[in-house]
Amino acid sequence: MAGAQGSFEIQRFFVGRSPIAVLAPHAGTIEPLTGELAMAIAGRLHRFYGFSGKMLRDSALGHVSSLRFDEPQLHDVLRGARSAIAIHGTAGDEDAVTLIGGCNLRLIETIRVRLESAGFAVMGCPTAADANDPRNVVNRVPEGGVHLELTQRQRDDLRGGWFRKLRFEAYANAIRVALAEELDRPGPQWDQIRMQSASPAL
Repeated sequence: MAGAQGSFEIQRFFVGRSPIAVLAPHAGTIEPLTGELAMAIAGRLHRFYGFSGKMLRDSALGHVSSLRFDEPQLHDVLRGARSAIAIHGTAGDEDAVTLIGGCNLRLIETIRVRLESAGFAVMGCPTAADANDPRNVVNRVPEGGVHLELTQRQRDDLRGGWFRKLRFEAYANAIRVALAEELDRPGPQWDQIRMQSASPAL
């Protein structure tokens, strides 16, 4: 869809049919680099959803709160997933930090350990981020999800130049390893959740 302020594009695929969904609900120019990073993490294994905005003026106009974000194709991606991660961007030009939160405490800890082992700073999300709210798009799955917010400085450090490309791959790989560990752990039986509808936003 398009308008005077810009255009939007929805991307989704189910390659691999993994029970983990990787989401970028504010991709494109809304929160730059989040879509590219989410796609790199999803690879050809995990299901992916991206809502990409190309704003001509104010990128904030395309930002819908994670608590209110509700879109039919997102339901398709979340249906049958047991957990999810969502990649977001936030302000912060001084420190390269990833803010982490969500309802899946086990996966939060696994991702935190993997990112820190790869040399990336991680801190808890502020309450205002609503990362732990069950209405958050990433938590509308049986086991809850993980909400990641990369500061502007962190995203800048992951793009442009060969060294930053290496850092980008190291960041994505750290999360891929964490998700692989999550897949190896026992969870709900696939037959029990494959037909479960995604919880709607309230």
